[in-house]
Amino acid sequence: MLNSFRNVAMLLAFLTIAGSNLFFDFINSYVACGLALVAAFLARLAMEWVFIERAYREMMRLHGADWQTTAGKRVQSAAAAAKASDSRK
Repeated sequence: MLNSFRNVAMLLAFLTIAGSNLFFDFINSYVACGLALVAAFLARLAMEWVFIERAYREMMRLHGADWQTTAGKRVQSAAAAAKASDSRK
């Protein structure tokens, strides 16, 4: 599923930039193609990070502060935020 979303995001980013240059002829075609490729790869990375962040949130929801990861600061800050929200209740 992640591969499908990443590929769709890359395709949409590339087609948007390359298509707008084709219709409006803003800049040189080679430069536009390069920018479109960069935007496509950035869109792919963004989609990947969205899925990773979603997985982190789900693991924190399921396992709380007991869940360990290599990003210990992330777990500690998320646990502190959860503890703060529990203390407000």
